[in-house]
Amino acid sequence: MQKGEPIESEKNSPILPLIVEKRKIKKFRKPYFLLGWKESVGLPHLGISQIIAKVDSGARTSVIHAENINVFKKNRKWMVSFNVKYKIDNMTKSIICQSPIIDKRKVYDSGGHTENRVFINTALKIGERVLSADFSLSDRSSMRYSMLLGRMALCNGYVIVPNKAFLSGIPISLNNYAVESK
Repeated sequence: MQKGEPIESEKNSPILPLIVEKRKIKKFRKPYFLLGWKESVGLPHLGISQIIAKVDSGARTSVIHAENINVFKKNRKWMVSFNVKYKIDNMTKSIICQSPIIDKRKVYDSGGHTENRVFINTALKIGERVLSADFSLSDRSSMRYSMLLGRMALCNGYVIVPNKAFLSGIPISLNNYAVESK
């Protein structure tokens, strides 16, 4: 028997008709923006012009490293003050921030442990685009990156290129591509 030749039992079997399933083809209409696995982003409302964030589509929520987290009430609103420490250009920077609290809930880390976290909403600048994003506050001092961008912050038209870094939202058109939708 030669390579690629049908085996004896296949030679005499009836040929079954192929069933072709019709699928709807969905065209991409809006522009998309490229992101690498890590990006230089800004948090302008917190006074942070540049911080390196790791892009993590496996994480639902975004998180920023925060120390000295203090919750307080101001003008009948719950607020939080915190200190953000981050490295940029081999220098450690520290800034004291203050923001209204939008939520407080349990978050599961990658190890399956739960932690009660405070959530804030702030402006996130990626390249030339500025969007609103929710961030939880947590001690990430043992992590390499002081900020993690989760998939909820990236649902506004971003495509992640996992083998590249610092693409900062390069716009692309996906009009020539189609995706099968079920």
